[in-house]
Amino acid sequence: AADDTAAPTIEMDGRIALPFICGKELSAANVTTLNGIGKVLLGV
Repeated sequence: AADDTAAPTIEMDGRIALPFICGKELSAANVTTLNGIGKVLLGV
């Protein structure tokens, strides 16, 4: 059940939080790349 909710949460948090963490806005390409890496790391 945790895996079912992890992917959307990670995706949403990534799009919202990463620009603040990095101190800059992320391009759509960067978000897509990071989201893809996250999916690989999480095995989703």
